[in-house]
Amino acid sequence: GQNADTDTGIFIAKADGSELRRLPTFGNDLFPTWSPNGEWLAFHSSGNLAIRHPDGSDAHLIMEANGELCSFFPEWAPDSETIVVSLGQRDCQWAPPLTRDIVVVKIDGSMTHVATIDHLPDSCMEPNVAFHPNNRTVAYLDSHCRPVLVAANGLGPPRPIEEFPWEWTSNYFPRWSKQAPPDRAESEAAPERYLRVMDFCHSAGYDADGFCIFDIDGEAVEPVLQDENFDPGSFSGYSWSPDGEYIVFAGGWMEDGESRLHFLNVASGQVSDFLESGNFVDPAWSPDGEWLVFHHNGNLAVATVDGSQFEIILDEANYGCSFRPQWSPDSDTVVVSVTPAGCIWDYPFERRIMVVSRDGLKSRVLMSTNHDSNCEDLAVAFNIEGNRVAYL
Repeated sequence: GQNADTDTGIFIAKADGSELRRLPTFGNDLFPTWSPNGEWLAFHSSGNLAIRHPDGSDAHLIMEANGELCSFFPEWAPDSETIVVSLGQRDCQWAPPLTRDIVVVKIDGSMTHVATIDHLPDSCMEPNVAFHPNNRTVAYLDSHCRPVLVAANGLGPPRPIEEFPWEWTSNYFPRWSKQAPPDRAESEAAPERYLRVMDFCHSAGYDADGFCIFDIDGEAVEPVLQDENFDPGSFSGYSWSPDGEYIVFAGGWMEDGESRLHFLNVASGQVSDFLESGNFVDPAWSPDGEWLVFHHNGNLAVATVDGSQFEIILDEANYGCSFRPQWSPDSDTVVVSVTPAGCIWDYPFERRIMVVSRDGLKSRVLMSTNHDSNCEDLAVAFNIEGNRVAYL
């Protein structure tokens, strides 16, 4: 435009410079960035955050600055539904001292605050931001120009990283080239998270009891069940559903005093009960999504996810107490740790590694070992081919 402060516009051209055209003026338009799906442009417009289609149509504000804020360097998330942007809190004067907010804005205008940075007169001022290819984490530069990552939902502390990931910004092609976004649905990537109980929520800065989900790379923390009545001492294992939408966990609430099975909807945080009678420990969800296996009053039991079928496949009276069952990849066999002396650990004790068919008609002991107080973990697992098992 004629004046960089009042008359800047957005142009589109082919990579070879041909077919240059200017989009209709919407305001003082700066910092354009193209959505990954190609359908939208996000841009600063007279301090506001705006979007429009690349043909110039449907230009509208999704965040109004109201003469007090100013948007800088917006960047899209891989899902093309969300934008992360730096907001200056002193109109568009980019000079210290200045308070800058990092916010995540959906294209419907809903907004989440992620971080606040106070820039003092001698501090570094770099407004660049970027979305991680996992769609759940954003990167920015703090007041010392140190790069950090933080959860896009605004929860959890920031985590320092070695360098700012410029290849996650729209200035690079192909974008996210050093760490490509997953080519599968987010629901399929979700099991690559892990779950911990109340103590970890507290360590991440949350005051209520309950569960938090931590990304496996430690980049994001998300509380999914915050209930002060949940009894952390009753927590006795969990398992993801194959589609990543649910977690089955064993535990109880203060008034119950028992460990039961519950389904947790990861997205909504809603909890529903499953098979209320008995003491349930160590649930595991079958890879085909149809079955659960778990310790039930010392026995090894299986049940369909809808609760219509329930069967004990290894009884304590004849074999011993079952711990830490895990499914084979074909969902037909279970490997489990069994203590012949029962469910009360009295060191030293014998432990057997057994495999059991889902219908309970076939079972055999793979090996036996003795435990003293130096090792208490009875974890077992199948390899991905289903022809070997691992144990501690």
